Amino acid sequence: MTGLPPRKALNEDLPRLLKMTATERLPLCAIMIDIDHFKKFNDRWGHSIGDRVLGHVSSLIRNCARYRGEAYRYGGEEITVLLINFNTGEGLAAAERMVETVRSTPMSIPGNDPAIPVAARSRDGEPVRLEVRISAGVCSTRDVTGAELLVMADKALYEAKESGRDRAVGFTPGLNAEKRTSTISVRFQGKSPILDRNRLIIKAWFPIRLSGSSAAIADMEQIEAREIRFLESNVSEVIPEASPAGGLITLEIPGRVVSVENQGKYTFFEFDVREEVFEMIQTHRANWKSGGPY
Repeated sequence: MTGLPPRKALNEDLPRLLKMTATERLPLCAIMIDIDHFKKFNDRWGHSIGDRVLGHVSSLIRNCARYRGEAYRYGGEEITVLLINFNTGEGLAAAERMVETVRSTPMSIPGNDPAIPVAARSRDGEPVRLEVRISAGVCSTRDVTGAELLVMADKALYEAKESGRDRAVGFTPGLNAEKRTSTISVRFQGKSPILDRNRLIIKAWFPIRLSGSSAAIADMEQIEAREIRFLESNVSEVIPEASPAGGLITLEIPGRVVSVENQGKYTFFEFDVREEVFEMIQTHRANWKSGGPY
């Protein structure tokens, strides 16, 4: 579908390239790329068009990387590019060219294409133009060890998403050290169609003490989400239920869904949040349990 080597090829090539570039004392650069708002293409136009969008972007990225390295399909709508003898700054310039190439090359589909939902087809058969954008994170072995290369490029990609998308961001030790993440467990009542490893904001409930009744609630080892919404839009889902026994404190928590599991009427998901947010949650829990300020 993409014309790119699969994740298996990346897993085979990366150790070989790391060994080769280390022997020759050359940097190896990784660019992690994600198609912005890819789920919206699937939701509005259908998965067939979504597949074409992925193929369109993959072709552009591979052409940009040609003669310099190789592009691989990392998974879902993510693409990884490996560039030999590129430091982070040079890789960032290459990634910015990729972002601009995708931005300036809209995808065109015949207006009467049967893959387009009937309601979205143009009556006069005029082509439908889809504007596609990507975000990219860049890192090289000049800055990190080989084992950290993809992880830190992915962290830089996270920064690109957080700072507005449609851009490339290079790994810098200071920036990324300040914005480490931790994973929390979240429960949401219902099977949410927007929980698909997206970057979301959840509105969570936390129990608070009532005089003489603090033992009415068990320790909260899981966060109970009552609302979830996309970071970049107003699309949301709300559970309109009464608060848990003992009252509530609400908190909006931004983060990224990393895994989802449906169990009966509940959805459980692991949620990556900023380290400082995680520490705040832990402090609140500790104070609530000990009777201290919260």
